[in-house]
Amino acid sequence: MAMPKDEAPGPHGFTIDFYKKCWSFIKNEVHAVVEYSRINKTILGALNATFLTLILKEEGVDSLV
Repeated sequence: MAMPKDEAPGPHGFTIDFYKKCWSFIKNEVHAVVEYSRINKTILGALNATFLTLILKEEGVDSLV
């Protein structure tokens, strides 16, 4: 609960503020996923996904090279 509430959302789009406000409703499901991963020594593929987006800092750039 000490995490900043306005952190950037992850690939699922949920911010820390969402988890803080909805924790009483979702804590059992989150705990079940964590326990499943711990017991089976694996992480569900959907939880280990990463999306990268390049944000250009200069106007008119049309190539990364």
